Amino acid sequence: MIQFVLRVPMGGHPTWLATALILGTLAVAAPGSAQTVETPPAGPPPAPSASGAVVATTTLDSLDYFSAAGRRTGLGNDLWKGASADLARSGLPALGSRPLEPGLSQLARQLLATGARGPDGAHEDADLAGERVLALIRLGDFEAARGVLARTPGVAAHARLSQAAAELALWSGDLDRACTVGNALSEGRDGGFWLRLRALCLASAGKTAEAQLALELAAANPARDPALTRLVATMVNGGSPPPPSADTALAYAASRALKLDLASVVATVPMPALLALASDEGQSPEVRRRAALRLIELGADAAEVIRPVLLLATPPAPPAPAPEAVPLRKTRHGVHPRPTAPAAEPGLSEAVRAEALARLYAAARNAVDPAERARALTTLLRPAQGLSFRALSDLVAPDLALVTPDGLSAEDRSLLALAAATVNAASAQPLRDSLTRDGPGAASALTLSLIDAVRAVASPGRPVGEVLDRLVDAGSRATPADSLKVQGAAVILFGVGDPAGADLSPLARLQLSRFEPGPAHHVGPALVAFAAVARGAAGEVALLTLSAAGTDGSTFSPAERALFLRPLTRAGLAAEARSIAVDGLLALAGR
Repeated sequence: MIQFVLRVPMGGHPTWLATALILGTLAVAAPGSAQTVETPPAGPPPAPSASGAVVATTTLDSLDYFSAAGRRTGLGNDLWKGASADLARSGLPALGSRPLEPGLSQLARQLLATGARGPDGAHEDADLAGERVLALIRLGDFEAARGVLARTPGVAAHARLSQAAAELALWSGDLDRACTVGNALSEGRDGGFWLRLRALCLASAGKTAEAQLALELAAANPARDPALTRLVATMVNGGSPPPPSADTALAYAASRALKLDLASVVATVPMPALLALASDEGQSPEVRRRAALRLIELGADAAEVIRPVLLLATPPAPPAPAPEAVPLRKTRHGVHPRPTAPAAEPGLSEAVRAEALARLYAAARNAVDPAERARALTTLLRPAQGLSFRALSDLVAPDLALVTPDGLSAEDRSLLALAAATVNAASAQPLRDSLTRDGPGAASALTLSLIDAVRAVASPGRPVGEVLDRLVDAGSRATPADSLKVQGAAVILFGVGDPAGADLSPLARLQLSRFEPGPAHHVGPALVAFAAVARGAAGEVALLTLSAAGTDGSTFSPAERALFLRPLTRAGLAAEARSIAVDGLLALAGR
């Protein structure tokens, strides 16, 4: 608890006293903290001190590092209420260390960007608060990380929070700002990160002797960074530069300081480096395009960064293949060449695939002819699988909204309808309706059901009951080959539907109870998540879901996905649950 004391001369005016108390409160309650003034109980006036002044004492709540918001998320300030501090200390340092599905990434970013009183027993933990910001950086949410740090008092007094501030500056290309953060740090300055940053800052300033000493001290630290050591040594001693690196913020900054070509490292660097490279106008168009391609392949929610990069000028396209070598497709309008997507062809270099992606995107964006736009979009989306399909759908959402079904095959309309449903584009309904009018060429009932399911979940406020009822009926009659897809889609929809199951008939509930859509391995975390819902601990539900998803590289089966969707929905994280459901439905649709 924090206390402050005001000494007011006897006989002072009551208004002056009230103003002094207010100003004193503002001076102590730092911006971004969750401090509240406790009103003292009514009673006799305070006794004068020995000096003759009245002593007025007011108590404030202790500082809460989690109360600093990264942005408005729509989640309540009781998000972390009842959440386990041990779970937070275990889960936060791992968040973002490997790619997550778009829905899970959205859940993580919303959780960490929300300003709310921290987990029980951890709201004063500055190290854990630093892990929160570092996780936001790893997830690529620089904006939220910047917002949290700007609203957190006393960053310079804590090494982990200061490291987050320094890393954010380094990924943003501001080495001077990172050096300023390091110089301002008041404790923990002998840690490995700070010794390496000091060496980099001194070398950049031309202070070679001091930089060499800092480098030697850093080399003795257990947490070594060989790539950075070689880069800084070159800055100090000269000579041929070593290979570039962007595996860490420090290595990225050192490579930029040496003006090294980072093209060779794009394929292996983490998401913050990809965002930094794609945004850096000092990088070559090739490097920026390759970074944009990798962001799409990782399913990054970074359309605003990627779009301008893909509109940069590209080298001339290679000659088109001979007509007889192009696969053909039949439509009701005749036989037409089926364009292929070089961005997905095996054996092509990353640079070639990135250029092909940029040309297709520019063709879709700049098309005047609707048929030309549709061809570019289908070529772009057809080979996309896993994380990239949803990222690409989000990227081309404005163009998808302009698509009409005229002249397209049922296969292409199904593809574009699924993508449009994913991003709630205006064309989703016309494309979907057109799939039931072609007789023998119409889409299958399974394809239509999955498109309907995606649209029901991806559209905010859209009820899922009618679609769920049809899926349950279809799942009860599905062939063995289709049962996993139909039953899986049904349980996923049930996970984000009415918690009471009121949108299902008694017969549908019976049918659903007999579904077995794949194994469920994460039963323990799911059961604890249900218990957390009963306590109102929404943050713990989110952490349990993210921790379960991070235990291995595989995705959730439909059954275990549904196990986590229901507690997320009941905990007030319905929008995040729907986003996670979309990923599961797209996987069932073959994307």
